[in-house]
Amino acid sequence: MQRGPRLNVDVLAGLLFVALGAGFLFFAVQLPPGPPRRLGPGSFPTLIAWLMIGVGAFVTIAGLF
Repeated sequence: MQRGPRLNVDVLAGLLFVALGAGFLFFAVQLPPGPPRRLGPGSFPTLIAWLMIGVGAFVTIAGLF
């Protein structure tokens, strides 16, 4: 009989993605994003960081169930 969620490889990989995304986001917000019509150097790294955090959260939640 299983008690509570297990800590498996999917959960660890998801948490790693969240941690890396948060690290990239920390440095990406220091770059100027620019206006929407003319994106600056911080727009793409910020977008990729949020995508990494989202994928990591999805993998982590999927690994718990």
